[in-house]
Amino acid sequence: MYLAPLNYDRFFKRVFSHDHIAKRFLEDFLQVKIEEFQRLPEENRVTDDAAKVIFDYRCKINGQYVTIDMQQWYKTDVVRRFYLYHAVNTVLQMESMQNKTVFMKSGLNITVKDYQDLAPVLTVIWMVDDILHFKNENYVTYKLLPEAVEVFLADNILWNLKTVTKQTLKPLLEKRKQILKIMQNKHKDLEFMGKNKIYFLFQHNIVKSQEIKPYRRWFDFAERTRNENNIEADFESYTADPVFADIIRIINRQKLTEEDFSYIESEAKHAEQIQRFIDGEQKKGRVEGRLEGIEEGRIEGKIEGKIEVAQVLKKQGILFEIIALSTGLSVAEIEQL
Repeated sequence: MYLAPLNYDRFFKRVFSHDHIAKRFLEDFLQVKIEEFQRLPEENRVTDDAAKVIFDYRCKINGQYVTIDMQQWYKTDVVRRFYLYHAVNTVLQMESMQNKTVFMKSGLNITVKDYQDLAPVLTVIWMVDDILHFKNENYVTYKLLPEAVEVFLADNILWNLKTVTKQTLKPLLEKRKQILKIMQNKHKDLEFMGKNKIYFLFQHNIVKSQEIKPYRRWFDFAERTRNENNIEADFESYTADPVFADIIRIINRQKLTEEDFSYIESEAKHAEQIQRFIDGEQKKGRVEGRLEGIEEGRIEGKIEGKIEVAQVLKKQGILFEIIALSTGLSVAEIEQL
């Protein structure tokens, strides 16, 4: 082994404790030039009674609060856990938020936090093996959007392309226009909601991807360090880059202690146990997936059958109310066919 595994928590934190490395990673992934960079504490308490929250890395860039966390092992609570971290990074801003005086009609003055100082939060989660069932995506981004967007996209009747005509296309475009109007509402800084984002980055997918992106080098590098028999020649293409040269120096075998080697051995055994569990879950999932697929096919078939029957009856001039009784579709759905 020439380099320690970057994906192991200890070495990931050791590498990202260097601000210039974290800054470069964020620039490569977000594809921005970071003009403002401020390191923030990684260990925090939300209240006196709350458990301590520890981020792998936390900073502020270009007016946004950012955390970087790596998920090495398989965990069922990963989505909720990182959503909590995302929310905590918003709440922690209250520590530095300025006060302002509000003048009341009664003549009394009160002091409150100036929430105008609240900055958007970006949470970047580096997923090593878990791809959250996303097979082709390098990463996915979640952010707050109006619920109307979800309702619009999930409306199967509205998006039934088999029955699209000039008549049905018009209400579809009108609905889109309404949704865009909601999304573009910037009154009292409503656009702030969409600026808060959670990124799930999938190393497993990125290293197999054909896309040439600046961030890909990071994941290729990390993947190479996972090979317990990695050698110096595996990283020759990285040595000309000063940032990667620093990473190589930080996790080089020559820099490791006896405790580090014991940690690597312990983590490797744990990884084997986790992989056995994942293999078992995947086998179980394949069986359940086949059963779910059969059931979904039956449901979709029934829906399509109802629509076809309704279309035939509609052409024959049958009353919509009678068609509704025959097919189980609503009158409104039949009108759109």
